[in-house]
Amino acid sequence: MRIPRHPCLTFKEIKEGPKSECPLNSTLFLSRGLDAISILVESGILTSNTPILIPSYICNSVIDRLLKNGIPLLYYSVENNFSVNPFKIDGYATKQARAFFIIHYFGIVQNMEAIKEFCDERKILLIEDCAHSFLSEYGGTSIGSWGDFSFFSLRKMVPVPNGGMLKVNNNKYEIKLGYLRHSAFSKDLKWLLKNLVTYFEFKTGITVRRPSSLNVISENSVESMRNEVQGISRVTEILFGRFNLYEIRKRRLQNFNYLASVLKDIKGLSLPFDALREGPSPMALPVVLVNGGNKRFCSAMNQVGIDVYPWPWLSGEMCRQKIKPVLQAIELSEKVVLFPIHQNLDRSHLDYMAAHTKALLQ
Repeated sequence: MRIPRHPCLTFKEIKEGPKSECPLNSTLFLSRGLDAISILVESGILTSNTPILIPSYICNSVIDRLLKNGIPLLYYSVENNFSVNPFKIDGYATKQARAFFIIHYFGIVQNMEAIKEFCDERKILLIEDCAHSFLSEYGGTSIGSWGDFSFFSLRKMVPVPNGGMLKVNNNKYEIKLGYLRHSAFSKDLKWLLKNLVTYFEFKTGITVRRPSSLNVISENSVESMRNEVQGISRVTEILFGRFNLYEIRKRRLQNFNYLASVLKDIKGLSLPFDALREGPSPMALPVVLVNGGNKRFCSAMNQVGIDVYPWPWLSGEMCRQKIKPVLQAIELSEKVVLFPIHQNLDRSHLDYMAAHTKALLQ
């Protein structure tokens, strides 16, 4: 069996007609969610005079992009369940801060009332990282509606070659909205070919030896270091309109809760989240290995076709700072494993992952 990390584009979705529309209000469409940071820098919103309170448990691409642009960073810790209580953050850091950066980890929404109150009291910007949370809701409101700015990644939730969004909720700031486009059809074609191979492996369980030209991991790593902003492709626009977003959110939530229920009694791991109710659209199921060693665990799971993965890859520049939030992030990053729960999967796939997890840990 082959279980990919992200959903594959299916022939059914290609064949069927439009089901959804890209939300246009107050939104700029980009190639990746990460490019939103560059837009905020280019617009003069984030500068060397805008120290940001930011979680230390965060992907290296975000930290490196901010540091490359000279933005001062003030790191804070997250709780063991990835929640954030802003009022527990060191007082000295909060006095310096001019912006607060919050992540909705794995699609699970933070306590936005408390975070919004914290920012309003200090009159600082609120930036929501919704890269894991496209389609999630909180109290009936779409995620990304609390911050002055929020950004999203489409390709983590739906099978598209590229796609990010910057949402502007504070009309005090002037950012040209709409679509930034790119014409690199060769990249879209490479993605389509890679998707076809992955879909074949997923449906048949047969592993295909891929040419190096279809390996986009290193290519994406290089692009994350670039500062120039790229646009969304026409292929993404066309494909996006064919997805049933309601059904995708529903299936992801069902898969999250089922997989959590069959993993919870396995010794050697813990689950940061209980069963989720209606609202979140989870990107993945996070599992904490009690004794660490997540890279070794992932390697063993990958060998049987299960694309679980550690998260995040921390910034080397950040890890050189021997402060409490960074040390906590390093420790946590060695324990967390993300399990796919996307809309292509059914219970047979989830049971397969649970069985191999149990065999490895017990």
